[in-house]
Amino acid sequence: MIDQKDELTKSSRPVDILVAEHKIILQNLEELGRIVGLVKAAGSLDEIKGQMRRLKDISRLLLDTESHHQREEQALFPRLEKAGVTGPPRVMRLEHEELRARKHRLAELLLEVEEMDFKKWAAGVIEAGDYIAEALAAHIGKEDNVLYPMAVRVFQPEEWAKVQQEFDRIGYCPFTPKAVRK
Repeated sequence: MIDQKDELTKSSRPVDILVAEHKIILQNLEELGRIVGLVKAAGSLDEIKGQMRRLKDISRLLLDTESHHQREEQALFPRLEKAGVTGPPRVMRLEHEELRARKHRLAELLLEVEEMDFKKWAAGVIEAGDYIAEALAAHIGKEDNVLYPMAVRVFQPEEWAKVQQEFDRIGYCPFTPKAVRK
């Protein structure tokens, strides 16, 4: 087995970009989990009013991960599949779809907070928030520790140049660190 940290350190810039984005996403998932815990304990919206701005910011960041997923789905996964690696990209795509639905549901709930019964609203936030916090963190672990090292082993340098061109064409998340882009 290869030392994945060393392999990723020597890897292409596209993988470095994805890993850097993952670090930011994971920080926000940790905070999402904390806020969902507060929602679970709250009996009314007034008890969590102070957390609403941050919850909305996290929800917006999660929606902003779409270009991250598109770069994986359009630039990385097809090349892995062409190289004969089909299972992991298929699983990641399915997980992306489920995560997209939950992220959109969380965003909808945040828009409807004033119109909904608090208990019904809280139940929806807890369901979507817990799922996102846990499933997306696990998803990121699979990508960082299995999928990306696999790509590093399979792709040749010229393939990485094409991946980078696709990344640039698709675009980046608003939170993508500029230092890893260029």
